[in-house]
Amino acid sequence: MNIGKIIFYHRKKQKKTQEQLCEGICSTTHLSKIENSSKEGNLETLELLCKRLDVTIEEENKKTQFLKKQLSQFNEAMERLHIENANELYQVLISHKAFIQYTEMVYLYELYMSRFLLLRNHTSEFVAASQECATLANSH
Repeated sequence: MNIGKIIFYHRKKQKKTQEQLCEGICSTTHLSKIENSSKEGNLETLELLCKRLDVTIEEENKKTQFLKKQLSQFNEAMERLHIENANELYQVLISHKAFIQYTEMVYLYELYMSRFLLLRNHTSEFVAASQECATLANSH
């Protein structure tokens, strides 16, 4: 799990500036490097940043593990053509899309979502999702 990207996600979600988040904890330059994954913060710094965001590293790790499991089950449901189960997992994953975009799961998520749209014969949605995915890949 890349906690820096998760910190960035929560900071943006809470509409906090880097200055607001890191005041009294670390410099904005240090926070920027943590969020961009160019530097790992020490555990104490990461915990203080998370505390200010009202999240914990443990919670975020559990959430990440839960979503990884959901992605795996989603893929398996599609492989076995268990459409009803795939539909349920699709809804769960869609509800966590904003979070997933800031994790290492983003590419699997986009791949499985595209596969699901093709499986369901939603061609126009697949084309739109493919364009969004291309934009996302270009931004990283």
